[in-house]
Amino acid sequence: VILDFLPIFVCFLSFSWVFVLGYFEMGYNNILLMMSALVWLAAGPLAHTMIGSRVAEPDIATRLPEYVISTVVFIFLLDVVKNLVLMLCRAVLPQRHLHVVIRHSFVYFFVQQQHMAQAYLILFANLATAFVLAAADTIFCGAHSRFLLNKELARGGWRGSGSTGFAGGGGSSVLGVGGGDGGDGGNSPTRRRATSTADLLLDQERAELTELRAEVIRLRRNVELTTSSAGAATAQ
Repeated sequence: VILDFLPIFVCFLSFSWVFVLGYFEMGYNNILLMMSALVWLAAGPLAHTMIGSRVAEPDIATRLPEYVISTVVFIFLLDVVKNLVLMLCRAVLPQRHLHVVIRHSFVYFFVQQQHMAQAYLILFANLATAFVLAAADTIFCGAHSRFLLNKELARGGWRGSGSTGFAGGGGSSVLGVGGGDGGDGGNSPTRRRATSTADLLLDQERAELTELRAEVIRLRRNVELTTSSAGAATAQ
């Protein structure tokens, strides 16, 4: 029977709950929370002690669909039990206690651990993708950057190892650092346009600040005149 593997999950869930209990009792100790997830790594080596040779006979590849189906069914049953517990607690507990039950059930029923596993999976996938793209840039003279980034990179050339990356038109680095042999030291037309735009924005901000300062001075004078007029009227 495919669901013969479910006792393995139930057994290791009980071990995981021991660490979860310690996590709550010891002031949310993250080491114990990690241990509640890592304890599942022992399920494979110790599974034969619960269901015997059925774990790997005739071979792992043949049993793999059963492992996947059992895992999906186990996670589904955990979610069902969690929802039943929350519905029951919502019916009998006051609101302030319900929040505590939700927090505990989030960890006891493996939701937190699943989120941790998903986060690590995404992290390692991003690292692997970044490594592959960096290797492609290094080996194939910046093929990835030429294909995805701006036209300055396409017009420039790959500067090779030990440099600042691509060189823009005229031999200067796109990052504005260094510059190639015979280049203009980073004074490319694109860089000059960017500098001119930045100077224009700075002048506009200075003008707006001057106008704001004048408005504050005018308002202060109006307040002083109003205060002096009120004082004179009171004195009369």
